[in-house]
Amino acid sequence: MPDWALYLLILCEAVGAALFMFTQMIFPGASLLVVSIGRATWLHVMLGEKPIILILYILLVLLCLAWEVQIRKRTIESPSGNGSFGLSDKEFFRQFEKATLPEECFHHRDHIRLAWLYLRQYSVPQVLERYSRGIRNFARANGNENLYHETITWAYIFLIKERMEESAPDVDWAAFADKNPDLLRKGKSALDRYYAKDVLTSDRARKSFLLPEPLLKATD
Repeated sequence: MPDWALYLLILCEAVGAALFMFTQMIFPGASLLVVSIGRATWLHVMLGEKPIILILYILLVLLCLAWEVQIRKRTIESPSGNGSFGLSDKEFFRQFEKATLPEECFHHRDHIRLAWLYLRQYSVPQVLERYSRGIRNFARANGNENLYHETITWAYIFLIKERMEESAPDVDWAAFADKNPDLLRKGKSALDRYYAKDVLTSDRARKSFLLPEPLLKATD
């Protein structure tokens, strides 16, 4: 092999290893590593040697790459972080009811999922009572009494129920979430069209359910 080709091979390995250290560049880094080390392995084989270490290194790189793919897949499926991802509907529901669900497993998206689960089992009046009580218990168990917001909680229950009526009865959570991304957004809330920001941040809205403003104006 010419010297320049050997130096190029070493350079590819070095660049690939460097890129592999950064999450955003792990795929091009892994590609460079696999190609350059694969080439080196082929040369060793052609010389009658058995480059076991190089082969094991390639396998390690591919294993790390597969792990990264799984992590990214989970992140995509759970934009707010892992949250309740990985918990079955039954287990998620059970842990919440017993107030044993870890706080890091209960973000906005998980609130919506849980309300959806309740609405599949109970009527709206029952959900308003059971789900609201569960949120209070969860907040108390995690030392955050101010977590519960009655207007936001009830309004989302009504919205989710409305969307469920528009969906097939056998639709699962993943399909429901894909069809209703606006319910899962925390920054630009689905409630923005119904409530002014100053209304939702008021103590009155936190303690008692307030009717949506468009409905109030219609009844004036």
